[in-house]
Amino acid sequence: MIDMASTCRQYVFVMERTPMPQKDRKILGISMSPTMAGDIKAEAARRNISLRKLFEELWSMYLERRAK
Repeated sequence: MIDMASTCRQYVFVMERTPMPQKDRKILGISMSPTMAGDIKAEAARRNISLRKLFEELWSMYLERRAK
């Protein structure tokens, strides 16, 4: 039988002593209509990419067009 309390204590002990890797990222919270959010998620799923990757591509395209 697994002692869940002991297992949880061991996990917390390891997590407290394991430094979390620092990512050079910030969370960008935006609000939009449910329809637009669904369309964006569907496009990312259709292309099999993450929402982050889709936004990065869109932002790159915007910067290219702005530079012209």
